[in-house]
Amino acid sequence: GFATLRGDASVNGPKVQDIDQNFTQARDQFSSGLSGAALRKYQEQADVARLQMREQYLRHSVSEYGVWSKQVTEGGLDGEMRSIAANYGDENAIGVSLARMESLIDNFGTDPSVGLAKGEIDTMKNTYLQKAEATRMLAWASNDPVGAYGYFKANQDKITDPTTRLQLNNQLKGMAMPVAAKHDADLVVKGVAVPDVQSLLTV
Repeated sequence: GFATLRGDASVNGPKVQDIDQNFTQARDQFSSGLSGAALRKYQEQADVARLQMREQYLRHSVSEYGVWSKQVTEGGLDGEMRSIAANYGDENAIGVSLARMESLIDNFGTDPSVGLAKGEIDTMKNTYLQKAEATRMLAWASNDPVGAYGYFKANQDKITDPTTRLQLNNQLKGMAMPVAAKHDADLVVKGVAVPDVQSLLTV
């Protein structure tokens, strides 16, 4: 039944010793009524079958270990994303999460069952680090949209994909404009000079 196990269930499932033991028990049970040439023939066939089963088990285990490794890595990365969102204003916490993300990706990519090339690892890092920046800015914007958009304008070069950068710009700007406009309107009503907040919101 090992061939039906996937991911975590396969990694934490039966080991090759367990498979061997089950096979030996089944072999002995089926050969109990045989003797002489028939027994020798059956044992030869059983030995071949055991080798084939071990090969299939090892191939399946390596494949599913890669699946499990990916699941663990993605779970760790998602956890760091949540930490970044919760600590968007804490540079130290952000730095720790980013370092952990890079380490998770390095460990995943260099795992023999995965075997990513260095360029693939670097691409994966870049994708997740940009996603982390976007996650931080959007979490920031939920509490301080004008401040978050100002941070984006000063650090938008961290988002290297032009499409992602434009989408994030539009999203953050859309969140900041109503807040900035209301702030300006309140100042006008109070007779206070309006600061140059709107210049922040120009693309």
